[in-house]
Amino acid sequence: MESFMGIFMLVGLILIIFLYNVYKCYTEEEWICLNCGFRGNRKKITKGSSLIELILWICLIVPGLIYSIWRITTKFFACPKCNTPNMIPIDSPKGKELLQKYGIKE
Repeated sequence: MESFMGIFMLVGLILIIFLYNVYKCYTEEEWICLNCGFRGNRKKITKGSSLIELILWICLIVPGLIYSIWRITTKFFACPKCNTPNMIPIDSPKGKELLQKYGIKE
């Protein structure tokens, strides 16, 4: 039983380190949406439900863990206006083209 807990803690630590490295690339630069032309910062969207996650953790540890891992790994940055993951930096060539297309001043 102790070896199981040690492995469980090691997997959790590896997962935390992995997720930190994935999400640390978020910066406060400005973005523009390819879909609707919104200009501003992206927002982070988490799939699933916090309530379902809590219920699964209360019932059993394994389903709660699996659901939590799924929610963490499916997070994405999206446009705050239309919720699509189609935002690009405004200083990229396509971003500058969209600024002109939508008549937005830099």
